[in-house]
Amino acid sequence: MDLIRKLTGYINIIIYQLQYKYLFSGSIVIVKPGSSCYIERNVKIVNSKITVCSGSTLEIKKNTKINKAVLYVEGKLTVEPDCIIENGDSPGKATILIYNGGLLEIDNNTRLRCKIWIRYGGKVKIGKYTNINEGTEIRSDDQIHIGDFCMISYNCVIWDTNTHNIYPDEERRKLTVNYYPKFGHEIEKPKTAKIYIGNDCWIGREAVILKGVTIKNSVVVGYRTMLSKGIIEDNKTVIQDISYRVLDK
Repeated sequence: MDLIRKLTGYINIIIYQLQYKYLFSGSIVIVKPGSSCYIERNVKIVNSKITVCSGSTLEIKKNTKINKAVLYVEGKLTVEPDCIIENGDSPGKATILIYNGGLLEIDNNTRLRCKIWIRYGGKVKIGKYTNINEGTEIRSDDQIHIGDFCMISYNCVIWDTNTHNIYPDEERRKLTVNYYPKFGHEIEKPKTAKIYIGNDCWIGREAVILKGVTIKNSVVVGYRTMLSKGIIEDNKTVIQDISYRVLDK
């Protein structure tokens, strides 16, 4: 009798956690006990895996398309109507990883083909009609705001965090041994500073935007330009100062 009761409980957990209707499109949606998952009408989830952890919330509004993506929510993710989250031309999957109570808000009609990684309760807000292309990585341990009608090109980096702490050698060795094979484990949040990107900005391919940067409205950031701290005012173009030498043979 106890065995039957245990098996029944196990089956109930599986039924609760797995959203079976998405299996037919090659997807797995796992909703763990104590979490909230709201998926509105006409949402398409294809060849994707979505996990909503206990105590977390996922809201996907109508007409959104998710294709070849991984979404892991240990916090809150809100996707407004008519968004697209997909891998695009990348061989991998579009990835959204939210840990430690982080928050990601994606406004309507936005297309994401990038990786977003949120830790330490970080908060990321992406405005409406914004496009972020393949290979771009957004990492937040603090706060990142990206405005409306922005275009962010390929292989860009937007980090509001140092991503790692610099520990003394002995401390780092100890962490490496204790957490092997997980390298680079952190026991505290690294140094961070907020990033703000306004509306109608165009971030060129392989640009790097590091912690503490404010970019106001209608700004163009050129190819491979690196920004660290500082404020870029409205209607400016920023390019990296590149010098070179021509030598005789």
